[in-house]
Amino acid sequence: QLHLHCTLTRKHSSAMGALGMARGVTMGIFFLITTSLVSAFVFVPLYMLKNVNRGAHRRFVAFVMGAFWTVSVYWLEKLNGVKFKFYGKELGRSADTSSVIVCNHPTEFDMPFFWHIPYRLGLVGNVKFVTKAAVRRVPFLGWGINMAEYLFLQRNWVADQLHIKAFFSSFAREDNMVWVLFPEGTDMEAYKVVEHQKYQKENGIPIMSRVLTPKHRGLHAIISALRVTHPLTVLYDYTMTYVPIPKSAATIVSGKGPKE
Repeated sequence: QLHLHCTLTRKHSSAMGALGMARGVTMGIFFLITTSLVSAFVFVPLYMLKNVNRGAHRRFVAFVMGAFWTVSVYWLEKLNGVKFKFYGKELGRSADTSSVIVCNHPTEFDMPFFWHIPYRLGLVGNVKFVTKAAVRRVPFLGWGINMAEYLFLQRNWVADQLHIKAFFSSFAREDNMVWVLFPEGTDMEAYKVVEHQKYQKENGIPIMSRVLTPKHRGLHAIISALRVTHPLTVLYDYTMTYVPIPKSAATIVSGKGPKE
């Protein structure tokens, strides 16, 4: 298990504030339009291809998702001037090795910042997230990630453990995959920290203020399934942090993202 810590830094000035807001609003509109267009004109036809040739479907999805999230990387690093600092052992890559990335979830806006890891590995299109099934019902976004074949969990252990085995079996012939899991199960909010600290105290678990209590049962089920389908899988512990922590989507879109 390798530990990787990521810190994001950027320079701020009054002059950059207005420019950052203009860039943020423009990028927000761009993502809204492209998400709608991709969902309507790309992923809908892909649904039919999925039932005819799953291999071709997955290759095309990898290309589309890779291109889409590469734009996010370019926006943050090149246009908004966010600098990423990585600490820990360098992530490796080989032709027959897949990866599981266990990541904390400090905000509900972590995804655009997360993609800078697979981008540097050249595996942006190979990323599959483990997320709650309710996300599939979100208009446009849900349709797209449904076609991207993420692992959707019902939070019903009886149903989920069977689904996990079937899901990874369907990817048995796929290499260089990157599976991303948020063991906390949700993003951090003040009231959630209080609830989790109460649970930690009652169960003799060390009190944590920067992360929530991880839910290990799903992780164990995923690792067990991968031992069968992808025995050459590496587990990475990836921790993200921001200063200050973004409070809302408007904060990021307005160009007032994290300083570091």
